Amino acid sequence: SAPRATAHVRSESLSASGIPLELDADLVWAGSRIRLDELALRNDSGGSLTLAGDYDVASSVLSLQGRGANFTAPSIPELDASVRSLELTLEGSLGQLKGQASAALGEIRFRGVPLPAAMLDLETSAGEARMTILDASDGPWASVTADTTAPYRAEAKLELDALPVGALLRTYSDDDGIELDIDGVLSATAELIDLSTLRFRLDGDKLLGAYRDLGFGIRSAFALEGDPNAVRLENIRLVGDDTGIVIEGQVPLTPESLLDLHANGATRLELLNPWIEDLEVGGEAELEVRATGKLSEPSLEGELSISRASARVAGMDVAGVR
Repeated sequence: SAPRATAHVRSESLSASGIPLELDADLVWAGSRIRLDELALRNDSGGSLTLAGDYDVASSVLSLQGRGANFTAPSIPELDASVRSLELTLEGSLGQLKGQASAALGEIRFRGVPLPAAMLDLETSAGEARMTILDASDGPWASVTADTTAPYRAEAKLELDALPVGALLRTYSDDDGIELDIDGVLSATAELIDLSTLRFRLDGDKLLGAYRDLGFGIRSAFALEGDPNAVRLENIRLVGDDTGIVIEGQVPLTPESLLDLHANGATRLELLNPWIEDLEVGGEAELEVRATGKLSEPSLEGELSISRASARVAGMDVAGVR
């Protein structure tokens, strides 16, 4: 008869991401098969993850099922999330595993900003993994598809209107005067072993914002497209109080890339006040300008016409400048 062995493993001194865990496992080895009757991981806050299945050593075929509840997701820099419930299955040979997982996420925070509660669906097949994040109404707000073999090409899509974009931007700035609401889709592709291959595109339907109580917006379709070197702007039509400016061209993201930006339209000079200390300006400006060259040393050409301009500096008023 085939040899048979059983084992019971228990440990109370494990930890993951700094969280103490208790492990309890029962295994049976019979012939070429290793059967996991139960492997249970528990934390001190009542969370648990239970796995069961078997592995055939001769054929390298794995069958695994799991269920979990109330535990912290694996540590990811600046992202905090908890898992209220989890179900998973994994089947197939080690080189061609197929699996599915579904998780109900609890509170999610990125850089301290709350994100929408969500369901996470993960599916793997030969050579590919797909992840979708759904909001409470089952609408997807993020999806990722990635190859599981080198060069690990990945595609991602993000529905921006489901996210607190303005609050997230403020975490990257010392200025808390930024307000932003955007409807659109951000998509990206890259080979994960070479991030210089990153390509991204934002197709926007609407953008409304404010900076230090000055409102602005884009109320028509627009697009941003780029890579690690530069961002290209398409049909950016900024509107606001007495303001209408069309901006198109390229903005560099590296010192080696070149600026090529064209803007034309009309605006209020008051929009400059948040960036100017000890000076208040007012009036109207019409412009058609092009900026080229390096971002550190841009070259400007075009026309700028100012009317009904006024300024207040050092307690002195200047008015009627044309």
